[in-house]
Amino acid sequence: MRCGIRLARQPRQKRFFFIRKTHTWKKQSRASKPDIHTPCGIRHIELFEAPDKDRLYLFEEWQDQDALDQHHAQPYTAAVFKSYEGWLAEPPRILPLNGLK
Repeated sequence: MRCGIRLARQPRQKRFFFIRKTHTWKKQSRASKPDIHTPCGIRHIELFEAPDKDRLYLFEEWQDQDALDQHHAQPYTAAVFKSYEGWLAEPPRILPLNGLK
């Protein structure tokens, strides 16, 4: 199960510092303690910034839909989405992705 998440910043927000900092911390934590800091079922996560620096794209690969649903049901995920309020121009847009064959 793959998905892409589009995050668009508010015009008054200068940078995506918080998300970049959080993403870097997660990558470092996952490398050092995958059993504690990695949500169960995630296989890959990667963050990209658009050239205009107004949008970030987060690409995730999950074991299956159930693992993604479980992740979204966790209190820590709700807290992250709550923290986005006020500095995103719109709610995060989550898109299911299919590989090309």
